[in-house]
Order: sequence, then structure tokens, then C-alpha cells
Amino acid sequence: MAQSPESRVCIGAAAAATIRAAAIAARPHEACGLLFGVSGRIMEASVAPNIAADPARRFEIDPAALFAAHRRGRAGPLALIGVWHSHPGGTPLPSAQDRAGITDPAWLWLIEAQGELRLFLPDAGSPTGFRSHALAEVQPDAM
Repeated sequence: MAQSPESRVCIGAAAAATIRAAAIAARPHEACGLLFGVSGRIMEASVAPNIAADPARRFEIDPAALFAAHRRGRAGPLALIGVWHSHPGGTPLPSAQDRAGITDPAWLWLIEAQGELRLFLPDAGSPTGFRSHALAEVQPDAM
């Protein structure tokens, strides 16, 4: 079933640019960070240290960055709404490691690969553990 335009999530061009730049800078390792926004809108993306034991194949956000993001989200005006990471040599599709890493089923999951951004929602009923979600990159005045 197709998603209606109202169900798409918008990402601001600056947030998308932050993600793409961090992904390029981190290669050949995975880059990662957190997403901030309000209902249906990703307005900012942070970049966090990837402290995974094998950062070329996995990501793990530094707990200090995660705690700071939770504090920031509680303080507002933007809420902590998701996580992003890159697949430097792969596709922007969730991996088995991504499925195992779901800690908040309400969070958006954004994956970058080769400049492409794809958005997913955790879905325990799906064989992959995620379902694809519509994403539109927009300029700030459209947010």
C-alpha cells in the first residue's frame, strides 16, 4: 500500500548535508549520530563518536553523546526522534546488526550509503525488523 504525502517525513537540507559530510569524513568507518525534530520533520542531525569495536562494520553511539542528546531533547524545543548511521561500502538498507541494535521502537532510523538517505521505522512484524518510510529532503522554508 502506498504511503500518503502526509505520512512522509521531511528532512531539512542542512541536516541531510550534515549526515552526508560526516559519512564521507568517517569512511571507511560507519558514521553515526542522532536526529532532532518535531512530528514528521527532521530538523537537525548531530554527529556522534562511533565507539564500536569494529567501526567499519558496526556503529555504537558514544553514551556521553546519547545522554547529552536526551537532555537536549527534554529541554526542547526539538525532540530526540531518531538515529542515523552510514553504510560506507554498502546499501542504505538495514542490516542484521541494525535490527539487533533497536533500543527504542519509536525512533526513526536513517541510513546513508553513497550519498543516498533512506528512512525506516522499527517493525517487529517485518522479516527485516524495519519497514521503509517515505523521506523528502526540503529547504528550510518548507519545514
